[in-house]
Amino acid sequence: MTKAANMAEGTEAQRSGEPQGTLRLATGIGLSDLSVDASDCGQYLMINCGGATLAVIGAMGSDVGMIEFADGSRYPPEQLLDLVAIA
Repeated sequence: MTKAANMAEGTEAQRSGEPQGTLRLATGIGLSDLSVDASDCGQYLMINCGGATLAVIGAMGSDVGMIEFADGSRYPPEQLLDLVAIA
């Protein structure tokens, strides 16, 4: 199974008592595997890995506050955009 297939299969949006949720990416996905962009309307974070795209609705607003990798590293969507741009 490719990393791109794992990205969608292994992701889950999870909410706790916090107003913003956390999106957890599958094991084996790292910063260097991704390209990310914000949609033109500013409401979506587009996460690309290989041939798969994950559109995270509300990520640039208030629905998703953190993107978490399997190694435990966590980034807010705005910081992930900056990190992937320089990775």
